[in-house]
Amino acid sequence: MGLALIDGFDDYASSAGGEGGSDAVWVGFGSPPASTYITGLLGSGRALNLVGANNTGGRSRNFAQAIGDGAILSFRFKASQFGQFALFGFGGIFAKTNSGGQIQICRGGFDTNNNTVILYSSGNLAINTPYFIEVKLVGKTSGGSLELFVDGNSWGTFSGQTQTFNGISSVQLGAGQSGQTWAYDDLYVLNDVADVRLGDMKVVTLLANADTADADWTPSTGTDGYAVIDDDQANTSDYLSASNAGDLSLFDFANLGFSPATVAGIAIETLGKKSDAGTTTIRNVVKSGSAIANGTTRSVGTAFGYQAQDIFPTDPNTSAAWTGAAIDALKAGIERVA
Repeated sequence: MGLALIDGFDDYASSAGGEGGSDAVWVGFGSPPASTYITGLLGSGRALNLVGANNTGGRSRNFAQAIGDGAILSFRFKASQFGQFALFGFGGIFAKTNSGGQIQICRGGFDTNNNTVILYSSGNLAINTPYFIEVKLVGKTSGGSLELFVDGNSWGTFSGQTQTFNGISSVQLGAGQSGQTWAYDDLYVLNDVADVRLGDMKVVTLLANADTADADWTPSTGTDGYAVIDDDQANTSDYLSASNAGDLSLFDFANLGFSPATVAGIAIETLGKKSDAGTTTIRNVVKSGSAIANGTTRSVGTAFGYQAQDIFPTDPNTSAAWTGAAIDALKAGIERVA
């Protein structure tokens, strides 16, 4: 199993368009809908809420990891009303709805009017009702396949040409008519259709709650490093800084508070910048037991920005799936590489 993206929309800055907001990674194209947040669709955390204004574009996020022709997109969704506008785009297909809530998946670009419908859902969505949607796609100019699941039930299949090009590189979220709102939560992408569908999963955001013996980075205020990065919504008014290559800070995190039946993986995404000339590189780090797993080394720019997400699908201490107990005990943080 390979996770290419995880997003619970919980930890972005309070202003979607501000520094640290979701618009920095869910980038608008065309005439995009406005991004706001509402309470998460399972009653906790937050969901991304897109507000329609007769949009012709949407919001797109690229995958940090390479994906071939097959992938599974999964997310929780709720709409205030339906009509001729886009629900999602993925690997050269896009989905729209009719006024009755039927999902129509099309081959072609992110356009509600000029594409070929290749799958009509067997059921209809209802307004103001959360659903868990999964799309299993083999994107091919010939010999492709597509299956739509809603709340674990198959709502339609298609075999044949699913797109006009090969490869999957991003996911797009919808554009709506004026007054329509579409909410998205608990989104994840599996990078191979050979993966078993995980079904209805919840993305949980954990916050740092204590320093550890590895504490090389300096807090901008106070003496506790964790206290400047424990915001439940990203905040750049306080921060950690490091001057030397090899500086490492690891932190303890709040417990899950429940025992998960399955953990598909954990993700770390850092909001950072540099203040000097020259190249500065950092990487995310996870420690489980005595084992350490390093994320990809990446350069940072001169303005605050999100570094591409690192996903750790297995516990580095056991090389097996994470357990709730292992997540409660892990330490994670950041290292300045150069």
